Amino acid sequence: MKRRLADLAAEWDRNERDEEFLLRGGRLERYGQFAAETSLVLSDTERDFVTAGTDAELRRRRRSRGLRAAVIGALSTVAAVAVVFAFVAAGNARKAEDEAARADAQAREATARLLASEAISVLDADPVLGLLLAIETADFEPGPDALGALQQAVDAQGLLYEIGSTTGTLVAGSIPAGITTAPDGLSDAG
Repeated sequence: MKRRLADLAAEWDRNERDEEFLLRGGRLERYGQFAAETSLVLSDTERDFVTAGTDAELRRRRRSRGLRAAVIGALSTVAAVAVVFAFVAAGNARKAEDEAARADAQAREATARLLASEAISVLDADPVLGLLLAIETADFEPGPDALGALQQAVDAQGLLYEIGSTTGTLVAGSIPAGITTAPDGLSDAG
């Protein structure tokens, strides 16, 4: 082992003591232990070779720990930023859902206004179609436009019509002969 150590140290010395020629890892441990425990006399170059290898190994380990700490710090920062972005995205998703619900409600109201307007416009030409459109409009979106159209259609027919449980109100008109009201809507007395 002494001979091999002398050869390795001489090669290191010939190459201007370049760190690339130093021992590392397990080989450094074995030769370091040999140098510490041997009763043989080591040259200055051999002792310097083992010492330089040990010093270089310590520097590599420190750099490795520093790099590991930097990587862990960077990953922690990335994870924290990802969590923040997730919360922001969740908040934006809730806002988008709220906006979509508002847009849907506005679209339903606009459709109900259009249907109510159509129901009123056909009353003179086709009262039954006007009444059916008014009823469908009230079922679709029971707002003021739908209920107003239904009131006009009922009045045009001279009927009594109960609006469902959404408002619990009664739209009144005169009751034509032969028609009676029932709890479930209109029924013929006949």
